Amino acid sequence: MKRVLLGGLGGGGDVGLALVLSQLLVGVEVVYASFARCSPGKYEGVRVAGALFVPARYHPRDFEWALHTLMPGTPVYRICVKAAREEVMEALEWLHREYGPVCSLHADIGGDGLLTGFEEGLGSYTTDTLARAALVEASSWYGWRSLLAVGGLQLEGGNRRALRLDEQVADLLYYKEKGALLGVVEPPGEAAALARALLNPGREMVSVMLPLYLASLEGRRKAVVARGYSTGVHRIDWWARYVFLLDNKKACMASPLCSAARVKWLEGLRRWRRPSPAKDYLFALRQAKGNPEKKLRSLIEALPRLAGLTGICLRPVTSE
Repeated sequence: MKRVLLGGLGGGGDVGLALVLSQLLVGVEVVYASFARCSPGKYEGVRVAGALFVPARYHPRDFEWALHTLMPGTPVYRICVKAAREEVMEALEWLHREYGPVCSLHADIGGDGLLTGFEEGLGSYTTDTLARAALVEASSWYGWRSLLAVGGLQLEGGNRRALRLDEQVADLLYYKEKGALLGVVEPPGEAAALARALLNPGREMVSVMLPLYLASLEGRRKAVVARGYSTGVHRIDWWARYVFLLDNKKACMASPLCSAARVKWLEGLRRWRRPSPAKDYLFALRQAKGNPEKKLRSLIEALPRLAGLTGICLRPVTSE
C-alpha cells in the first residue's frame, strides 16, 4: 500500500488539522511526521535520526505526544526545526528510507503557511517557513509530491489576530496566478470528532486555534477558549472551515521568505526585511483590498472543490 507523510506544519493545533484531513485520505497508509519549534538537544523524546523523534513525555502543547497516545501502533514522529538544516534533512531522509512515501501533506491553521514575505504582518513564521523549505528539498531529492493544506484563516492569534485578511486573500490570489493553489477542501462536520479527542487523550492539551477550527467545522460562530495565550469568547468567521491546498514547491518558489530559508536556512530568516512586493503580488493585494471577504468568497466559489485528497496526492509529479 502506498504511504503518505501527514502532519502539522508548525506544531500545536496544526496536528489536529492533519488528523481531520487524514479522514479524506482513503486507500493509503498514513505516517504522521509533524514539524515543531523544539531543539533536538532539549526535546524529551526518543531520537530516531537527526532531528526526528518519537514523542515520549506529556507536555500540554505536544500534540505529537497526544496523537501517539490516542493512536497507539500508528507511526507518529516529531521533527524539531530548532536544529541545523542537516539534522532536519537527516530526519526526512530516514522517513524516506523507512516508509518510501509518495506524497507529503502538511497542515497549518491560521495562515502562517501562506506567507510570501511581501506582507506587512508576518505573525510567527519561522517554524512553518523552515518546514516548507525542508519539504521542498526532500520532495526534489526523493520525488515526493509536497502539499500544503492551510485552513482556519484569521484564527491565528485568536482574538489578537496577527495576520491581515486582505494580505491572506492576496497570498491566495498570488499563488493561484503562480499555479500553486490547487483547490479548496471543506471537511465534513463529523471530521471534527476524532481531532476533538486529541484535545484530551487522558491529559488535557492546550491550544487556541484547534478548538476554534473544530468549532467552525461544527457550524458554530463563537467559541470559548479557557486555556492558552488568548482566552475568552472568540468569534469564528464563515470562511474558517475552508482548507486551501497548495503545491508546496511552486508556492515556495513564489515566496521570497521560503526561498530564503531554502538557501540560508534559519540565517535567511533572521531579521527578515520585507522586500519590495512583486508587481503581481501588488496586483493581487489591490484586488483584495476594500472588501477582502467578498473577494475570498468569489475565490472559494471559483476554485476546484476537493472531496478527497488521495487522488491529488498520488498524481505523478512528472505529469505537471
